[in-house]
Formats: sequence, structure tokens, C-alpha cells
Amino acid sequence: WTGPVLAATAILTVLAALTILYYPTWDEATRHVDVIRYWVPEGWEWARVKILATIRGGIEGFLGMFHFYRGGVVLGAFWACLCGGFPLAREFETGTAELLFSRPASRWYLGGWQCAAGLVATLLPVFLSSAALAPMARWVDARLAPGPLLQAATLACVPLTLVYAFAFLCSSLFDSTARAGGTAGALTAALFTGFCAEGGCRV
Repeated sequence: WTGPVLAATAILTVLAALTILYYPTWDEATRHVDVIRYWVPEGWEWARVKILATIRGGIEGFLGMFHFYRGGVVLGAFWACLCGGFPLAREFETGTAELLFSRPASRWYLGGWQCAAGLVATLLPVFLSSAALAPMARWVDARLAPGPLLQAATLACVPLTLVYAFAFLCSSLFDSTARAGGTAGALTAALFTGFCAEGGCRV
């Protein structure tokens, strides 16, 4: 898992750096936030509330939307599908499942270790990239406390854990990594789409 985890961490960290560097432009462009009430379509008031909360939240609200939600949750969900959809399905696909489960240990024990390793690989990039936010915030003369960043990363990992659990279930049901990861990814995308369509993004 080392290589993929480092790659995922690097991607999230680079995106976080670009987000930090964009913050002064965002802050300058959104100083007159009251104008937003005139162009939000009827029925989309929840979007106005969400955007205003992001703007008025300072750099913390900005990162909450663009790093923890779009980066940590949205991109992280598909990373969770990859991490969860591969472990067991790959064993069956390569024909090594019989060798793995013939070891003198229960299948629950072996599967549990596979599940735990994949979960750590899923969540670690979110925490590592979030830890880099505090020093990077100094680039734009901002200060971020480690405590709220850790709390935000933990909250972002809650839906990722659920997505990972579903993907790991798919991995145990299919003997193909493509089908396991694809099924988990497709259903995750459908859930995100339905969640937003029903106004869930207003939360």
C-alpha cells in the first residue's frame, strides 16, 4: 500500500496547496457577499446559505468546502472504492485466495487484517494532507490551529469509512477487481448525485 498511499497523499497535498494559494483571490472576490442574494435562482436558497457560510467562515470555511469536502470527501470516496474494492477480489482474480485462506488462521482474522490495512490506506492521505494545511496557510499570512484541522479531517473520514466498508463488501462478493471497484464507484456516484439532488448539500 505504500506507493498508492504516497501518491494519493501527494495529490491531495498538491490540491490543498493550490487551494491555499487561491484563497486571497477568493477572499477579494467575495468581499461584497450580499450581491449573492440577487442571482441565486428560486428554490436554490440552500445554495446561497451554503456559499455565504463558506465565504463568511474565513479561510476555515473556505478549506471546509474546497479541501475537506471536495478533496477529502468527494475525491476520497473514489479512492475508498479503489482501496476497498481490491483486497479480496484481487486474491480471487489472481487465484491466490485458496492459498491465503489455507493458512492456519480463521478467515475472519485474515479478512479483518485485509480490511484494516485498506481502511488505514483510505484515511491516511486525508490526515496527512490536512496536517500540511497549517504550515501552508502561512503562505497567505493566515493562521490555522491544528485542533480544528484534526477535527475536520476526522469528520471527513466518516463518510469515507462508510464508502470503504461498502467497497470491501463488493470485494468479497466479486472475483474481479474491476467489477468490485466499478460497482462500488457507480453506486457511490449515484448516492452522491441523489444526495445533492434532494438538497442534502445544504447540510
